[in-house]
Amino acid sequence: FMDRTVAVHDLSALVNSGDTALPRLALVASVATEKLSATVLRGKQFFYDARDVRLARDAYLSCAACHNDGGQDGRVWDLSGAGEGLRNTISLRGRAGGQGRLHWSGNFDEVQDFEAQIRTLAAGTGLMSDAAFNTGTRNQPLGTAKAGVSADLDALAAYVASLQASDPTPWRNGNGTLSTQASNGRAVFAGQCAGCHSGTPYTDSAGNLLRNIGTLKPGSGTRLGATLTGIDTPTLRDAWATAPYLHDGSAATLEDAILAHSTLGVTAADATLLGAFVRQIGAQEAAVTVATGLRGDYFAGTALAGA
Repeated sequence: FMDRTVAVHDLSALVNSGDTALPRLALVASVATEKLSATVLRGKQFFYDARDVRLARDAYLSCAACHNDGGQDGRVWDLSGAGEGLRNTISLRGRAGGQGRLHWSGNFDEVQDFEAQIRTLAAGTGLMSDAAFNTGTRNQPLGTAKAGVSADLDALAAYVASLQASDPTPWRNGNGTLSTQASNGRAVFAGQCAGCHSGTPYTDSAGNLLRNIGTLKPGSGTRLGATLTGIDTPTLRDAWATAPYLHDGSAATLEDAILAHSTLGVTAADATLLGAFVRQIGAQEAAVTVATGLRGDYFAGTALAGA
């Protein structure tokens, strides 16, 4: 489907005599007018490709295997062998290639850093040459910039950057407004959560800070081979559709994830209200203003640098 064509083959030889030589009768274009730019389309083709040996060995894995249609697979991967730990797959929709550094541990600073993951996790040969990859500190995630080195890698990044829209949530009232419970939860959110899950993206990830909310465990592993001191704040715009929750997937519900924030001391009653609100944020909800003087700005002095 990424080729934007449908091939028509004559199957009579197969049906009648088991012959696997199937002549192609026609190749029909399946898209009259391509909506994606040539670069973004090429990047999307790479995103779905596991047969290109540059992207994967033995057709093992494509980006879309975990992020089909730019979403997430609802799975938790053990990336200890890659210097991380248990990591819950993140949806790419609405992030436009990142709202700050990438991954739960903020260990990538550009989408092109996935060149290293292509080479290690998928065992591909890579979309840039070995010489270019090993120039300076480019083979390190936060090292010499990879952007601008490989047109194919940049195309892959362009597709990921094109995923700018979050999905609307179906949990709101029929007229699109918040439920009463969610509206009450919004007020609690302003005082408890809006300091970190801030602004239009509902995250302060752009500040490149890592937050320790009390959810780190031995299985959380490391960050770039060193101690993991905190977690990048995730956006909440897609939270309604992306269970399980937290970096290690240890929370089955939004309420479980909220109560796991041991630094906040949220009551069970407030967690219920907050869960209702977060479930109804989706693509529709405007940013929440921090209720200053309350716990909404609690983390302002406790953030950990994600250098």
